[in-house]
Amino acid sequence: MRMPRWPVALASLLLVVVGPAPAEASETFESLLRRGETYLVQAQKAHTSGNRDLAQKLSAKAEDTLKAARRLNARDLRVWFLGCQAAAFRGDRTAAAAWYEGYRARTIHIANDPDLQFLQAFIYIFAADNPDRAIDSLTRMQSLDSRRRALQRDTLMYLARWHFGLALMRKEQNLAAVKQFSEAARVARRRGWQRKELAAMGNSGIALKLASEWKQAVALFDTLIARDPENILWYWHKGLAFGSEHKFADALPVYRKVMELLEKGLVHPQHKRDVEMVYMRYGNSLRQLAGRITQDVKKRTAMLTEAETHLTRYTKLHPKDARGYVWLGELYFRELERPYKAIGMYEKALELDWVCGDVPLRSLVQIYTQNPPMDGPGTQEEREEAWHKRRLALIKQRDEGADKRKAAREERERTSPEHTDGCS
Repeated sequence: MRMPRWPVALASLLLVVVGPAPAEASETFESLLRRGETYLVQAQKAHTSGNRDLAQKLSAKAEDTLKAARRLNARDLRVWFLGCQAAAFRGDRTAAAAWYEGYRARTIHIANDPDLQFLQAFIYIFAADNPDRAIDSLTRMQSLDSRRRALQRDTLMYLARWHFGLALMRKEQNLAAVKQFSEAARVARRRGWQRKELAAMGNSGIALKLASEWKQAVALFDTLIARDPENILWYWHKGLAFGSEHKFADALPVYRKVMELLEKGLVHPQHKRDVEMVYMRYGNSLRQLAGRITQDVKKRTAMLTEAETHLTRYTKLHPKDARGYVWLGELYFRELERPYKAIGMYEKALELDWVCGDVPLRSLVQIYTQNPPMDGPGTQEEREEAWHKRRLALIKQRDEGADKRKAAREERERTSPEHTDGCS
C-alpha cells in the first residue's frame, strides 16, 4: 500500500508560525509572509492529491516569496521557520539546512527550542529520507515541551513511523516494520484519524504476510474488514495471505469478494491494476485445487474450465504481464493435457519477461522431451530434428541463465514483491 492522503486540515497545521513580527515594516513583510504561507499550504494540498509537479512549483514559489520577506526583515523567526519547511518540502536538503541554520542562529533557546527539533524532523522526512532520525527529533521535541505543537508533532510522527516502516520493509525487516506501523496506528487512534489508523494497520498486515506470519496477518485483515467492510484492499491482502500459505480453498471465497467489489468499481485507481491480479490468483487457485481431485471428473472439469476463463481474462486485461501466460501454460500442460497450446503460452511469457523464465523453461524442456506432433510442415524426420534442436536450446537457456534470473528476481522481490509473485 502506498502512503494515505493527508487531510488538508492536518497539512495546514504544519505551517503554524512563531512569535509576533516587529511593528516596523509589518505591512509589506506580513503580506509577503502570508503569501509564502499560502503557497506552501497549496503545495501541500497538491502533494496530497498526487500532483507532485505542481507541489514542487508551489513550494518553490513559497520559498522565493519568503526570501523576499527575509530581505525586509531577517530577524523574524517566522520567515526562517516557514522557509525551512518550503525548502524541505520541495526536497532541497541543502537549502533547507541553510534556512534551519538561520533559524538556529536567531533563537535564544538554541538546543532547548522544541521548534528546532520540529524543523529537524521536517527535513529528515521530506528532504533527507531519514525517518528514523525524524522520530528521534520528535521524541526530543516532546521531552522539551509536551504541549508545543502537539498536533503538528503527531502529524509528523505518523509520517515518520510510516516511512520508517516502508524503509524496513525494503530491507526485508518486516517484523520491525510491523512495530513502526503499529506505532503509527496508535498515534492515529489517539488523534481520531480513522483512515490513517486503518491504513497503518493495513501495512502491518502486509508486513506480517511478507514475514510469513500468515495467521496474524489474516486475523488483522479480519479486524480491518469488520471495521471497513467495503474496502477491497483488506480482502485482497487476506486472499494473498491464504494463497501464500497454499490454503487455496480458503482463498477462493475471499477472491470472489474482491472480484465482486472490483466489478462494482469499488477500488481506487492507484490500486486497480494490482487488484486485478485477482483473476490470475483465482484461476490459479482453482487449478491447484482441481489438480487434487481424482474421482469427481465432472467437478474437476468445471473447475478447470472456470480457471481457464479467469486466467484468460487476466491476460486480456494485462497482455504484457508474463505471469498470466505462465499459469495458463501450466493449466494447459499439467491439467488439461494440451501441451502444444501450452507452448504458445510459455513462449509468450519468455518474450515478455525473462526474469519469470524458470517455470516456462522447465515446462518447455519437459514438453520437448516428448514426441513431436504427428502433423505439421515437413517430414516426420524434419519435425523430430527441429524438435530436438529446440529442446537442446531450451536446456541451455534454462541452465546458463538460472543464476542471472534468480539474482534479478531477488532484486525485484526486494523492491516490489507483489510484481514477482508467480514467477517461480
